[in-house]
Amino acid sequence: MSNTKITFYPVKNGDCNLIEFSDATTMMIDCKFSKESEQDNKEYNVIKELLDNKLTNKKHGLPYLNAFILTHPDQDHCLGFKEKFFLGVNPEKEKPSEKDKENRLILIGELWYSPRVFAEYEEDLSDDAKAFKEEAERRMKLWKDNDSSKNKIGNRIRIIGYSDVDDLEGVPSSRISAAGDEINEVDGSTKNDYRFFIHSPFKDSIEDGSRNETSIVFQLRVDAGSTKDVGSYFLEEMQNGEYGAK
Repeated sequence: MSNTKITFYPVKNGDCNLIEFSDATTMMIDCKFSKESEQDNKEYNVIKELLDNKLTNKKHGLPYLNAFILTHPDQDHCLGFKEKFFLGVNPEKEKPSEKDKENRLILIGELWYSPRVFAEYEEDLSDDAKAFKEEAERRMKLWKDNDSSKNKIGNRIRIIGYSDVDDLEGVPSSRISAAGDEINEVDGSTKNDYRFFIHSPFKDSIEDGSRNETSIVFQLRVDAGSTKDVGSYFLEEMQNGEYGAK
């Protein structure tokens, strides 16, 4: 039986989830790292849990997370992103500094990014949301420039959904997934016993919907031996803005 584990961190109004797969792959869906949680015991300290107990694998001297998915850029889904992750630098060409290592910045192997939802609310993006968008665009540019490091650790990206506002020319179709597609590759590695079915965003929602309606929604399907889909987890946004699994 697969030992896949999903942790829904108690971050009050917001979202911060971690999936740990049996092959040691780690995936985070949204984040909410509040400063208050690091200063007292009234709010769960997610970042301490991640750094001390979860992200034990290291790449380039930094704690390593295989994939990060930002469902949509509301602040309660990306709080602390700018401060806690290693961003803006190609780690294949410019190694993390000693200060980066001392601060235990988290290196993300692969970003999952839905461009359309960012364009819809460009003017009111928080600093954290802007930092995520800038990092996604940095990684996309590597593909557009056909940079030799485009599919290396810390540079990988997967585009989710459709876009009528972002120029995706140069980004191959293998890096773009839409509603109805199934993904069995994470961070450059093909997965044999789990996969992700993309439910949203739909093209109609992207053209006419609100920010939440253009969010990334997916179903995780987990196998056990030769038996397919023994575990199936549907990540969706609830009416109250929180996330859950079915």
